[in-house]
Amino acid sequence: MCVLQQWEVAVVSRFDWCLACVLPSDFLEPVLRALPFVEPFQLQNMRRHVHSYIALAAMDSSFSVFLPSTIACACISIAMQKLQLVDTAVSPETVLKFLANLLAIDLVRLIYFGRQDFCRSQTCIPASSGTKEGLKQ
Repeated sequence: MCVLQQWEVAVVSRFDWCLACVLPSDFLEPVLRALPFVEPFQLQNMRRHVHSYIALAAMDSSFSVFLPSTIACACISIAMQKLQLVDTAVSPETVLKFLANLLAIDLVRLIYFGRQDFCRSQTCIPASSGTKEGLKQ
């Protein structure tokens, strides 16, 4: 284990942080609620299919190189095609583009609000304030 990893383990242990792995199923509910292509009465059946595809992907080690969000999007797209929930005028590529844009927007929003929350919790002082320390203790 390199020095950086040892420090990471020390920090996580010291602060008693619980670092759970992010799974493709973690993306399922927020993405399903944002889909304009799926009617509310179709969601339960859609969930079952997506969870099945996620489980199949988890059993194949070749999927381990992909991000969980990418696997979730692919499984949602496949389920929509198999269940024929999308109008024939909407191509699978259109669905994938929508899903990719949705996740990219959410990631930017998450980073932005995460940074705001961090600054509020640390009482950040702007660099132009003329003080030597960047943070109030």
